[in-house]
Amino acid sequence: MTEKKKRISEIDILKGLGMITVLMDHVLINNAFFYPFEVALFFLAAGYCFNRDKITSGKALSSYYIKQIKFLYIPLLLWNSFFILFNNIWLKLHIYSDDQLILFDPNIEKFFALDQHLTFLQMLKQILKVACLMTSSKLGGVSWFIRALIVVLFVYALLTFLLHKKEKSHVIILIISSLLFIIASIILPTVHLASLDGAVYSGTINEASSSILTNVIGEDTINPSTLDIIFRIIFYFFMFSLGQILKDYKFFLKPNVPAIVSSILIILLYGLCRLNDWGNDIFNHFLYAFSGLSAWIIAISIARLIKEFWIGKALKYIGQNTLPIIFMQLLAFKLPMLLELFIYHLSWYYLAAFPSYSQNIFWQIILILSGLLISLGIHYIYKKAKRQKSI
Repeated sequence: MTEKKKRISEIDILKGLGMITVLMDHVLINNAFFYPFEVALFFLAAGYCFNRDKITSGKALSSYYIKQIKFLYIPLLLWNSFFILFNNIWLKLHIYSDDQLILFDPNIEKFFALDQHLTFLQMLKQILKVACLMTSSKLGGVSWFIRALIVVLFVYALLTFLLHKKEKSHVIILIISSLLFIIASIILPTVHLASLDGAVYSGTINEASSSILTNVIGEDTINPSTLDIIFRIIFYFFMFSLGQILKDYKFFLKPNVPAIVSSILIILLYGLCRLNDWGNDIFNHFLYAFSGLSAWIIAISIARLIKEFWIGKALKYIGQNTLPIIFMQLLAFKLPMLLELFIYHLSWYYLAAFPSYSQNIFWQIILILSGLLISLGIHYIYKKAKRQKSI
């Protein structure tokens, strides 16, 4: 019988805080405050929790891959397949919309594309793309993070196995990831690292970068979505590698006023740079990395202070159950949106606003709570039913 891995309360609370910011990002219209660090926190935490000492043989590497396939890949495939196979049902329920009026409604600020009726063959093609980690369904859009995490985990585990005889293999991998990050920052455009599947693309490729990429790829046109994905993978691989260093040096900072103040200033500086378009691409990319690390310092400090209180325990529970929230939150938003639609006599297509629609701060709070409670409630019922079945 294998020994159950002991969880770290501070990490669970940190992940809980990160998940709250993700929900806020999907509910608060035109909100960019959490972009610099919300996903970076999860990759730092994943890197911190990665146990490199166990991957010292081909058998151990295979076992690790099988575990991640069961824990991450299969839920990713099943949830997105469910959303895709029910595509035409979502259209009938107005959860998806093919009404062109939605594109011209000034009250709906976030809506990326009209939906369409899919044949069974088209559904199968989309599911195949999901299986190849090439895309996510619309309702499963937040699961792009899981796709990125799978790639990072598999690559990092492979490098750990190949370098396991080296004394400081994690340092070598950090150097490799740092070089990749620097190169990507030079030749790739500015991108929104937290955008959904490349749907939001903010940068332009300068002539030098375009020339380099054209020579490498051999094409005159560069797909912004592909570049967005490449850069995000490289950046999150770097943050994951950095998480291993934090673990190696026991970088669990106690509440430290100078560290917290400096971290807040870095995050504010990044926000000002984004809002006012200060600095070049490379400067902004590195500031992004520093803001992610700064958020780690702040979140860990908060976690240490609140872990014995009820709010700390609540965040810990959220952090231990992030997967169901990732997969179900966009669908969970639809229930309060439906209620809002009836109260304010809105058109049906408002229900298809993506990722959400809300009239005011009251409804935004309701949406955030729904994304949490409905997702966790369904997951709790599923786990309870599963336990009863096994008895």
